[in-house]
Amino acid sequence: MQKFMADMPFFVEVARRKSFTTSAEALGIPVATLSRRVAAMEKNLGVRLFRRTTRKVELTEEGESLYKQCELIVTQAQGVKENILHEQKSPSGRVRLCLPARTYMLYLQGRLSAFSKLWPNIDLHIHIERHWMDFGSENFDLEIRYGRQPDSSLKIHKLGTLYAGLYAAPEFLERYGFPATPHDLRDMPRVQQNISSNVVRLYSETSSETIVLPPPKHVVNSPTLAEEFILAGQVFGSLVNSVAQKIEAEGLVTRLLPEWRLKGVDVFLVMPPGNPPRRVRLLADYLIDIFKNI
Repeated sequence: MQKFMADMPFFVEVARRKSFTTSAEALGIPVATLSRRVAAMEKNLGVRLFRRTTRKVELTEEGESLYKQCELIVTQAQGVKENILHEQKSPSGRVRLCLPARTYMLYLQGRLSAFSKLWPNIDLHIHIERHWMDFGSENFDLEIRYGRQPDSSLKIHKLGTLYAGLYAAPEFLERYGFPATPHDLRDMPRVQQNISSNVVRLYSETSSETIVLPPPKHVVNSPTLAEEFILAGQVFGSLVNSVAQKIEAEGLVTRLLPEWRLKGVDVFLVMPPGNPPRRVRLLADYLIDIFKNI
């Protein structure tokens, strides 16, 4: 069957042109090769497909019947090939992306619409999940996940590791003072972004020491809301260092205990196995480039 399918385009080309010579030229192969492929097809089927004379080539009754069926198959296959080639040159179609709300708010605001301007024929279907941890659905072309990934048949690309520190506004420090050690934080109110557990540990950059922070005053599941509380000078809290750098440079916050940090969180880009269409690869590469600078 595989050889029959491979020989089918040669048969259809000769049937269309009624000439081995012009068909060979159109296919870019020697006449002898074309004649041999058609003869092999005839032998495989056990029937003659062409009546050949020195002046012309005509389909037999069996050849005519086969041609009507094979022409549609070859035409459809050529259409599929042309669509794929067009997709490679001018990608279009739908790309489904799932990502946590936190990722969008911290890193991708304005950037997904910028991608759409770069590739206007690509349709983005984006599902923003409320939770920080991975969504786990395989109904998407791409998904951004956080934390340790289980063994999986999915393709996983590590985008990077996010590290957070503790930050406070000048108003807060005027009221409570600047902590010299983690133990000074015990009597200071803080906001916590992770709602799954009240236990938050600080890790030393210079030793193996670990400190558990006291319970928070406020618990939120929005980085924007946590930042709002911190900027208002009501509490101290954690911010991703790469995000906090801008507002720290503006003097709106100060990092507390810079020799201490929260545990890093790995970020992954996940996609189904296999070779994705170019439109999916373009968005994947775009996201990878964004996270290179984080």
